[in-house]
Amino acid sequence: MANREIFKYIEAKITDPLRTIRIIRELIVGLFYLTYYCCIKRNVKIKFPFYVGYKFRITGPGTVKIGKNCAVFPNLLEGLSIVTYSPEASVIVGDNCLFGGTTIRCKNRVEVGEKTFTANCLIQDSIVWHRNNSLEQDRYSIYLKPKKIEIGRNIWIGAMSCVLPGTKIGNDTVLSAGSLVYEINIPDYSLGAGSPVRRPVKIDRIIGLTEK
Repeated sequence: MANREIFKYIEAKITDPLRTIRIIRELIVGLFYLTYYCCIKRNVKIKFPFYVGYKFRITGPGTVKIGKNCAVFPNLLEGLSIVTYSPEASVIVGDNCLFGGTTIRCKNRVEVGEKTFTANCLIQDSIVWHRNNSLEQDRYSIYLKPKKIEIGRNIWIGAMSCVLPGTKIGNDTVLSAGSLVYEINIPDYSLGAGSPVRRPVKIDRIIGLTEK
């Protein structure tokens, strides 16, 4: 089924030969990474088709799962970097996600729902990213412990945004450029803006204001 979808997509774009060549090239590169990680690193699972148009890497001993029809594209000279800190760490990415200039750092668990689109951003489930465990044994350890990040489906994450520990982003939500979210629950169909985001606004209210 996946193969049929790919060839239908390529056939639809055949009127633009350069774009068709680019899609085929990204698919071949993605297939290389898929095969490499699935054979060399058993803790990494990537579903076909997978498109890679720029830098892509996965490091660390944790589990990484990437759904089908995901793509990596260039943004500010970056692609997609996923780093896991321990064997218990887990990064799960849903289907049909697009990543441009995205860094994911995980000590605990990071979940990214399907149809998520990111610009250049940082997703990190620990405030301090350091391999010196002594940092977690002082009086500030409660603030340094990693906390799960949940990103819903159909999310837009703007450029230069930071998604930090304990954050839950609801479905159909937009995180504006330069925003920082930390230990906050953003409801479905909302706009989060600010550094840090304090009061997400329902998109319905914004649409209502523009129509007046």
